Amino acid sequence: MRGAICNFIDRTTPFKACCEAGNGDAAVEKARERAPALVILDLSMPMLYGVETASALRRMVPNAKIIGLAMFAGDYRRTQLAAAGFDMIVSKNEGLAKLAEAIKALLPEALPQAGEREALLPPFAIFKVAADGHPTWVQSALTLDEASERVQNLGFFFPGKYIIRSQKTGHQTVVTINVQ
Repeated sequence: MRGAICNFIDRTTPFKACCEAGNGDAAVEKARERAPALVILDLSMPMLYGVETASALRRMVPNAKIIGLAMFAGDYRRTQLAAAGFDMIVSKNEGLAKLAEAIKALLPEALPQAGEREALLPPFAIFKVAADGHPTWVQSALTLDEASERVQNLGFFFPGKYIIRSQKTGHQTVVTINVQ
């Protein structure tokens, strides 16, 4: 997940994802070294949990925007999270598109203007279709063959319906994988 978020930020914003941290202690140490403008924290990270990490980061880099990622955003009390230092909470289930909305809301100058964004998008996007029919972005790929291979690998662990969409033409291919 961290790699996908860094790749997404590198490709779709003028920001450079400067570092990743596998736990709260490492996140605090890296923020101390780099004083980031934006921090994205998993609320269930090991060692220092997301809430404790956000509190420490807010004291160290008070101007940084902090986005918390939760399995279900509604599970956490927003008042408690705001007091801990989070500017916004995004559900992991909502995918990177929702994260982009959060970044744009917190740092409006961060995302490219209309027309610039399309040039930054990878050629193919892969979506997992939920039971209610709602597609959620899961990965990107540079070629159709790479996208097909990624869907096969994803489908082995997470069977179901996937959509491969060409960002250039809008053409969609639907793939359904059932594992016996």
